[in-house]
Amino acid sequence: ESNVRDIYHALLGGHLILTGPPGTGKTQLARLIPEILWQSEEIIENTNETEEQTSTLLTTHTAYTTTLVTATADWSTRTLISSIMPIIRGEKVFYQTQYGHLVQAILRNWTANPLTPENWENAQRIRLRAKSLYNGQQEKEFHGHWLIIDEFNRAPIDIALGEAMTALSTGEALQLLIAGKVVKLPLPKDFRIIGTLNNFDRHYLNQISEALKRRFTFVEILPPSRVHRQAEQA
Repeated sequence: ESNVRDIYHALLGGHLILTGPPGTGKTQLARLIPEILWQSEEIIENTNETEEQTSTLLTTHTAYTTTLVTATADWSTRTLISSIMPIIRGEKVFYQTQYGHLVQAILRNWTANPLTPENWENAQRIRLRAKSLYNGQQEKEFHGHWLIIDEFNRAPIDIALGEAMTALSTGEALQLLIAGKVVKLPLPKDFRIIGTLNNFDRHYLNQISEALKRRFTFVEILPPSRVHRQAEQA
């Protein structure tokens, strides 16, 4: 319970990294908590011929769905932000902007059309439909969308985030260079990045700069102690 409370309070304030040895459930926590802890209760009134009854139903209308990506050593700003990709049609070659994981995750919170980035600044928030991880893969409606980066320190994450470092710190719009023009992608105030970090083999992986550490809260997820033996066996 104390771990879950620490994670909840950290996410209220900003972005989060779950750190600890492998196999302690960091990735599973990162995927389930945005959906479970931000659910709310809806009151349902049931009326029949004899009496009125009210009941409560948990809804994901105030919760968050997530996209999970796994970091690798070859990550760059192209992976998280954007890149130019060639497209071959017949005998002609066209070039098109391909958005990275972070930009795609942010766009899912808005009415923004990926093909008209010049209009992103005026986009409106929308709810989105996605499969529930907690409720048997049923399709639910969610308030927003977050990004989970698994194995956070397996990538040169400072390089991959690039110009997004400032936006993550200030909450200002993310500035992208698309087709030679600078466009602004608003960052929802409630948008979060959750990273998982294996601290056992950290000496063999990429180091995280102090500048990046300031933008995340670290919560350690340790193996259960002997006190929890019976609960774990159950």
